[in-house]
Amino acid sequence: MGKFLRWLVFFIFPLVVIGGAAILENLSSSKMGVNRYLLFKKTHYATTVFTPERIKLYTILLIVGLILCLFLYFKTKMGSTRRLLIYLTAYQAIGVVLLSLQNLSAYPIFGFGIAIIVILQYFLVVVVLVKNKPCK
Repeated sequence: MGKFLRWLVFFIFPLVVIGGAAILENLSSSKMGVNRYLLFKKTHYATTVFTPERIKLYTILLIVGLILCLFLYFKTKMGSTRRLLIYLTAYQAIGVVLLSLQNLSAYPIFGFGIAIIVILQYFLVVVVLVKNKPCK
């Protein structure tokens, strides 16, 4: 049961988060209530969490994490950890692309979704690396 729960949380949850944000983005052009809500949240978060300086910081952190994951990928010999690092690298690349597309209506939701996904994936990589650490 533990393996299924781990698979559900770390592989299905990111797809649901990104899929939900993509559905909101799609609905923003056809549903006025969704458009108003997203516009309100976008203007609210543009002054608090997603200021231009913080967007640059988030982008730099994602790029540094991307480089770190690629470095760890080539240094790691374990198959499951390498697969997790590939997923994390892909999510961070998606995050860099989404942070550069500021004209999206669901921009804050994509930003928060990518942040949650990357934090969960880092947690999983640390757990797997500690679990598979050879004993001395």
